[in-house]
Amino acid sequence: MHEQDNESEPYLGPEPEPEAPPTLIERAQQAPITSLLIAIDVLVFIAMSVQGDSTENRTLIAFGASARTLVLDDGEWWRLGSSMFLHIGIMHLLMNSWAAFSVGGGVEPRLGKLKYLGVYLAAGISGAAASTIYRNVLSAGASGAIFGTVGAMLILRQRELGAWGALVRDGFAKRVFLNVALWTLFASQALNVDNAAHLGGFVIGAALTWGLTAPERSARIRDTALAVLAFATLTMAAIQPW
Repeated sequence: MHEQDNESEPYLGPEPEPEAPPTLIERAQQAPITSLLIAIDVLVFIAMSVQGDSTENRTLIAFGASARTLVLDDGEWWRLGSSMFLHIGIMHLLMNSWAAFSVGGGVEPRLGKLKYLGVYLAAGISGAAASTIYRNVLSAGASGAIFGTVGAMLILRQRELGAWGALVRDGFAKRVFLNVALWTLFASQALNVDNAAHLGGFVIGAALTWGLTAPERSARIRDTALAVLAFATLTMAAIQPW
């Protein structure tokens, strides 16, 4: 028979069971804006498939894909926004939907619905603008907006850690940077992705999140204004002949 040592720690009962990870539906409920944006992408893709083939230039142009000649020569600047809701083929849609849900599902609850929506849309437009400036191709997809949410995620992580040096040493941030680098280097060759759109979306998404999450009100107003100015400059450069 064993007696409990009086000097040992008291018995507090069994260890609590770890919480089960949230289900897919629970994650969707936690990020309603992300879920809504993905639903819009799916509905647009269905409409494109009914009207024609989502991989055909004719269908893409009819639904709002972006290209330098259409934006600059024809003055159809609205394509910078509409193009982020189009996808070229089912695999493109599935990959971007998965990425948007994985990244945006974590960013939206921390940033807030309205701020997250603003960052997503601004990053998507910025990605299309950067693509229009640097590439003369027909482009579509939400990847610019998604890279913007990746930038937002890293800024939120930096805010949590409190220093840039801590972010550089952070294991989570290292994995994100590595994935971005691998995608940029290899996927651009294998899948013909638009790195200009990714970079434009990433920079504006990160800059806008930095401004929106500044701890002091004066800094928040100043940094947000600078991010909006950068967004406006990039957009104006894309819709004006140069």
